[in-house]
Amino acid sequence: METSKLPPVYLSSSTIDAVGWKLNRLFVRFKFGASYVYDKVPFAYFISLQEVESAGKFLHNYVKKGGFRYTKLDSDPFSA
Repeated sequence: METSKLPPVYLSSSTIDAVGWKLNRLFVRFKFGASYVYDKVPFAYFISLQEVESAGKFLHNYVKKGGFRYTKLDSDPFSA
């Protein structure tokens, strides 16, 4: 999967370090080090993650519970 040069958007969150969005995919790097990509996520969700009071709760309630397929990444999607 080509994710090089994906610019990170850093969040003020206790669980999420950074997010990115490209080609209907939401990329999430957690503070504990793991990174995931969620498929077919609307761009509006990416924007909402940056605006809500709790990005972790939003991710859990709308993306994870929303049934979007996800894959754990072997590498950091935000590194070149």
